[in-house]
Amino acid sequence: MSETFFRFPDDFLWGTATAAHHVEGDLTNSWSVWEDAGGHVYQNQRHGRACEWRFGRWQEDADRMVALNNNTHRLSVEWSRIQPAPNAWDEDALGQYSEMIDGLLARGIEPMVSLHHFTNPVWLEEQGGWLNPKTVDHFLKFTEVVLGALGDRVRLWCTFNEPMVYAVQAFLVGFFNPGKRNPWRMYDCAELMLRAHAGAYPIIKGKNPAAQVGVAKHIVAMEGRRRASSTKGWSGCRTASLTRLFWKRW
Repeated sequence: MSETFFRFPDDFLWGTATAAHHVEGDLTNSWSVWEDAGGHVYQNQRHGRACEWRFGRWQEDADRMVALNNNTHRLSVEWSRIQPAPNAWDEDALGQYSEMIDGLLARGIEPMVSLHHFTNPVWLEEQGGWLNPKTVDHFLKFTEVVLGALGDRVRLWCTFNEPMVYAVQAFLVGFFNPGKRNPWRMYDCAELMLRAHAGAYPIIKGKNPAAQVGVAKHIVAMEGRRRASSTKGWSGCRTASLTRLFWKRW
């Protein structure tokens, strides 16, 4: 193979990624409540409260991105911080995210913004979260507010981080909040997230027609433990079909 085959284009995006709940600290959302309940997180850790990225540490990491020759960074905006109550919007929180965007751009780093990375406001979770069809409307309003604050400077948008990971872990295997184990609720969650993504797309494109909009997709590389026999061919094919549905198509 020629050396050219391995050459990345000059405009290839090399970057890093964070999620608000992982790095910001001082958060009260569906995941912090899940952590506080105990028994759900390894060693009952409280990573949602322990960090302090939003208080200026993000600038240190942004400088490290420059040192690493990164040219992009994906960060999420925390819904619970921006909308702490159904009819309340925190302008200071929006201002902090705006400052982060400006700081990245000033360093030559293109921001990619995720609107949802596994966490929900507590008030939204109490209303049923992603099993309540009204959540789609709440998410679209949230999208409009965020776009109003950041849309003039952000070109790359991720509506959902790993939507099927959230649906499966929260409603099929019960490892994520709210810890349900019901395949039909998993499907309900995935459907509402898909509807929310479809609704957010024109909102983002309406603010910035040049924007690129997608999801952060979780892809699983796997191989069957054994080949399907003639007597189990149907079940094997059905299992493979469901696997592709969960992890490849959405």
